[in-house]
Amino acid sequence: MNILILGSGGREHALTWKLAQSKKINKIFIGPGNAGTSSLGTNLRLDPENFSDVKAAVVENNINIVIVGPEAPLTMGIHDFFLDDSALKKIPVIGPDKSAARLEGSKDFSKDFLIRHKIPTSVYKSFDKNTYQDVPAFLRTLTPPYVIKADGLAAGKGVVDLFELIEGVANGDLSERKIEIDERFVTAVMLVSGGYPGNYDKGKSIEGLDLTRGSEIFHAGTRREGEKTVTSGGRVLAVSSWGSDIKAALDTSYRNAELINFEGRYFRTDIGFDL
Repeated sequence: MNILILGSGGREHALTWKLAQSKKINKIFIGPGNAGTSSLGTNLRLDPENFSDVKAAVVENNINIVIVGPEAPLTMGIHDFFLDDSALKKIPVIGPDKSAARLEGSKDFSKDFLIRHKIPTSVYKSFDKNTYQDVPAFLRTLTPPYVIKADGLAAGKGVVDLFELIEGVANGDLSERKIEIDERFVTAVMLVSGGYPGNYDKGKSIEGLDLTRGSEIFHAGTRREGEKTVTSGGRVLAVSSWGSDIKAALDTSYRNAELINFEGRYFRTDIGFDL
C-alpha cells in the first residue's frame, strides 16, 4: 500500500508519523512535506493546489490512497477532480468533495448550515463592507468574550488519524472499525517565529532538536537546507507530550521547548488553563 499525503504542515507530519507505524503501508509520499516528514517518508516537489502535479505523482508512484491535509485543495475540488478522471477515479481520496468542503471553506456557510439543521452553535451574524458599521450594536447584544472571524479559509487545525480508520473510509466500512483511545493527557506547545501572526522572517536555523526527550516534535513550518533545518513559516514546531494529567504533559512540553532555539522563537505559557 502506497500513500500520498498532501500538505506541508504539522498535521501532515503527525499523519506521516502515525501512518509510518502501520505494517500495512509500504511507502509514504508527502507533497511537498517538510523537514520533519522527510525522515519518515519521501517528500515530493509538488503543489497540492496544482491537480496536474498531483495526478502525475499518483501515477508515477503507484499511489493507492491520497490523504488531503490542507483545506484549500478540498475547497478547490481535488476530490471531484479524482472522481472525474478515468485514471484516478478508483483511487480513494480522504477528504470531502467540493460541496461538503464549504463547511470548512466558508464560516458563513457553516454557521448557516448548523442553524438550519438545528445543530448547537454559538450566536452569530455576518457583516460585509456595506454593513460593518452595525457590528458594535450587535456586539452589545452579546456577553463577552467575542470571536470575530473573516469568512474563508484560516488553514491550520490539529489532526488525530490511524490507518485502520483511513482504510475504513476508503473501503466504506468505517462503522466496522475499532477506535482505540489513549486515556493519557496530551499537550502541544507551539514554537512560532518572531512577529507571528504578523510579519516574520524565514530561513532561521533551528538548533536543539536532538536534545529533546519524552516529546514528539511535529514540524509545521520547516524545511531542509543542506544539513540544516530552518524555519519556513509562522507556526514552526509543535512540541507534543503525553502525561497522566495536563500538568505532567505540559511540564514535559515546556521543558523540551526551552531546549529548541531559533532566532525570534517564542511560545505562550497561558493556553489551556481554562479547561
